[in-house]
Amino acid sequence: MLKEPDGEELIDTLKVYLESESNSNIAAKKLFIHSNTVRYRIAKIQQICGIDLEDPMERLKIEISLKFIDLFNGESRE
Repeated sequence: MLKEPDGEELIDTLKVYLESESNSNIAAKKLFIHSNTVRYRIAKIQQICGIDLEDPMERLKIEISLKFIDLFNGESRE
């Protein structure tokens, strides 16, 4: 996903979307973009990665993976 031209943007959108309990409207407000843009990006992420964010186990795996990425990059959102 990072190899995509907008890879970082997609990852940031995914992080905020998951932190917003999968609510596109809340994520859009936090990102200062339209909710349709969030939905489009999430659909694109699901297509690229072949994941289903409606599946709680897959969503949990993604959340854990994103936390590890932040940890290895020296970032912390808390």
